Parts: sequence; structure tokens; C-alpha cells
Amino acid sequence: MCHRIWIRASRLAATAVAVAAACAVVPSPAARAACMYQFPPVFEIIQKDGWHVTFPVSGDPRRHAGPDNAKYWMDFKPDPSYGPPAGGLEGNGHILITVPWSNMSVGRFEGDVRPDGFAEGTSFEVKQHKLYTTWTSAQPLECVNSAPPPSNSGGSPGQDVLDEMIETMPKP
Repeated sequence: MCHRIWIRASRLAATAVAVAAACAVVPSPAARAACMYQFPPVFEIIQKDGWHVTFPVSGDPRRHAGPDNAKYWMDFKPDPSYGPPAGGLEGNGHILITVPWSNMSVGRFEGDVRPDGFAEGTSFEVKQHKLYTTWTSAQPLECVNSAPPPSNSGGSPGQDVLDEMIETMPKP
């Protein structure tokens, strides 16, 4: 008897999940174009090569990476890298973040928010232009209102400083 009740309950739960998924509202292209997204409280990406990157975020809404250190890590690896991220969300869903890591490399993460709210993009090591891979966000980003924020200089806060720093670094 308990077995039958469990099967009925699990079917009911599966039906509820399927109905919720079918009822999830995906904004139209026009609505997405007017959307201002914000990061989850901690923005995490998962790279195709198995590495994870967690970015602390700030602002209200949460659109800027930092001010605390980002962490570049993989399960069962004893030594993650850390670094102060610069950048964040630009306009209505473009992501550009640069991080000078503690292992002396510089990572660049660029991507866009998809229609389902998740972000995807590419990352690479800036100084040597290698280690190119793709990534996807671990959680969806939230649309907080319908007006993109005004752009201060066309880029994210701190990004121009990091770009200049990278250009003046000695080449290997």
C-alpha cells in the first residue's frame, strides 16, 4: 500500500514540475531587449573544461563584479586562484569581466544572457591569448526592470583601468 501511495505522490510531483516548467514565462525578444538584468548574489560560471569561477557582485541592482576577490577553482584541486574582478553587466545583458589572478595570469570572461535567463560565453587567458573555453552560468540572471542603466563611459567600472594594466604588462 505504501508503495502505491509513493508512486502516486511522485507522479503528482512530476506533473507539478512539468506544469510549472510549461508555465514559465520566457520574455519575448522585445521584452528582453528592454530588460535590465542583475547577477545572482554570487555569480558562478562553469567552464566546459570543468573549472568553476565564482564572482562576488555588488550594486543595487547587482550588476558589478567585486569588490571582493573572484575564485577560480575545480573540485579536488588543492590550490584555487583568486583575484579582484573588474567589469560586470553592460547594457541589457552583455557580460564583460576581467580578473588578474593570483597565479599571475589574467582571465577575460565575456558573454550574454540567453532568453531563459542563463548566461553563456567564452573565457581566455589575456596575456598569452590561450586557454580559450566556453562557459555557462550556474544560475539564471534576473530581469529587475525594463530600463537599462545609463552607461558611464561605454564600459564597466574599472574595466578601462584593467585593460591599460594588461597592455603595459611585460610579455613572456
